[in-house]
Amino acid sequence: MLQLGDSLVSWIAIDGFNKGFPAVNYVYYGVITMLFMSWCSAAYVVYMTVVAGISFTEGFYSIYANYSAEGNLMYLYEVLAIAALIIWGFVTIILSLWAGSMQWKAMDDRLAEANDNVFGMATPLRWSTGISHFLLSCLTGMTTMIAGVALGESAGKLIGYFDTYDDKTNDEACTDGDCVNDRDTAGTGVQNDMIAHLITVFYGIFVLNAISLGGFIFMMSYTSLDDEFDCQINDDIDFNSYSGAFPYILSMTDYADCMTKIDSIFPFVDYNNDGFISRCEDATFQYINGESREFAMKFSSPSTKDSFRKICEKRFPFF
Repeated sequence: MLQLGDSLVSWIAIDGFNKGFPAVNYVYYGVITMLFMSWCSAAYVVYMTVVAGISFTEGFYSIYANYSAEGNLMYLYEVLAIAALIIWGFVTIILSLWAGSMQWKAMDDRLAEANDNVFGMATPLRWSTGISHFLLSCLTGMTTMIAGVALGESAGKLIGYFDTYDDKTNDEACTDGDCVNDRDTAGTGVQNDMIAHLITVFYGIFVLNAISLGGFIFMMSYTSLDDEFDCQINDDIDFNSYSGAFPYILSMTDYADCMTKIDSIFPFVDYNNDGFISRCEDATFQYINGESREFAMKFSSPSTKDSFRKICEKRFPFF
């Protein structure tokens, strides 16, 4: 019973949300979600990096300098690590803006083209395409957040390492415990330690960047609002085949009136009477009634009797 109640509530909530909410909005909502997640990730990494890079008790030049030439460059090593993390945040912002604007503009252009029609029955975007692009955007946002959280959480140790090393620049390895007569050359310890740590820093950033960058590459590789659909127009169908539907279509005055008449139009479009309007049937209907063949194929959509009623939302939108 609880599971049934949960399903019922979910159905009511989703149905209420989708009512008057065209599929195109899922593309826009996905872009906004991706931008929000990406910017939060970038801000978190930059914030944690800056916090880790500031200390009022450690890392001062006067503490670590003048023991070796390598040790004198401790500030440079820290700056390189800090810069790498902040650059990741900057690149993430640029990538998200680029990917989001490309997808947003593609949707704007398609919507403008769909609205420039003869009959008003075009489907600007199929629900499956809208949802898939929403999920692609969310996936990109999540991969960016995975990388961002990992980098932000590790920034404290990655950057703090340099500050805590400030009093160790004069420590060198000894041979057989003889630290008076047999010590490594000054700077040997700093050099080896910095190489090991910087490799850890940059290789870690490289791998985590592959996760976030991979999300953007995957999204843009599969961002396509047009599926190049095509089919053969039935030569036996002409304008007269739909003549019975026009009295219903032309007499519609508002959304409620449309909902009472839309089921009477369904049989005319479903010319093979299988209870389902295929994309080819929808494209044929649009083409016969004055749309170009290219337009009809591009903005066609399959429909059941229930989904066919969404035409009323397009003809008489809520907002």
